[in-house]
Amino acid sequence: MEISRRVEEALARLGLSMYERKAYLALLKHGDMTAKEVCEAGDIPYSKVYEVLGRLEAKGWIESSRERPAKYYPIPPETAVRTSLLKAEAEVQEAEKAVMAELQPMYEKREVREKPDIWIIHGEYNILSRFFELALNSKDELLIAVPASTRALIENLSPKLTQLKVRGVRIMVMTTMGEDGNLNSLSNLAEVRIRDQMFGGGAISDGREAILLVGEEGGKPSAAIWAEHSGLVRLAKEYFAYLWREATLYSLKP
Repeated sequence: MEISRRVEEALARLGLSMYERKAYLALLKHGDMTAKEVCEAGDIPYSKVYEVLGRLEAKGWIESSRERPAKYYPIPPETAVRTSLLKAEAEVQEAEKAVMAELQPMYEKREVREKPDIWIIHGEYNILSRFFELALNSKDELLIAVPASTRALIENLSPKLTQLKVRGVRIMVMTTMGEDGNLNSLSNLAEVRIRDQMFGGGAISDGREAILLVGEEGGKPSAAIWAEHSGLVRLAKEYFAYLWREATLYSLKP
């Protein structure tokens, strides 16, 4: 069974080895088979086929019968992928608990003077993680400024903004209109103002912490500056206030 390179790489990212991919694809093509038949159809060494099928079954991609010789059946791809994602999520959560239990206390015991108050952050996911952390740490006020090109960042943040609103945090968002021109859902969570143009963007939490987006690729942030430096945060907040005064209040659209 021929599949695209994209799907081949996707299966590999989901944790399937080369032989596991061959075995699963053989079962998809031919239906239930014995181990010997999988071996022949998938071009898998006989010495490895039982180990390969055992791993596939443990990962939730196939099932086997209890007859002799046993037959193997493919799980629907949709179900198999969901199972893999759930297992991966559970493993990550367990790893997070272990790391946080031992390493976070070690970090928090360090001298305050050892902690830099300005960081350069690269990579979309690193930036999103720090952006979300900054937002959730807000207790009184969260200021956000992003152009329409990177507004997906706020859309990803929406569930967290809902939590902040429930906690009574004042949320102020400044952006440009973009193609859809409709910011109703966002205006239900925050005070929204519009500007014709905006360069860069970022967020400021409680006047003590800021993240400034300084790079963008394909509508996604690629580089940012995170700071707790009082002078830099104060400057960022003053600049936000200046732009906010010049911006237009967004009106709900029917």
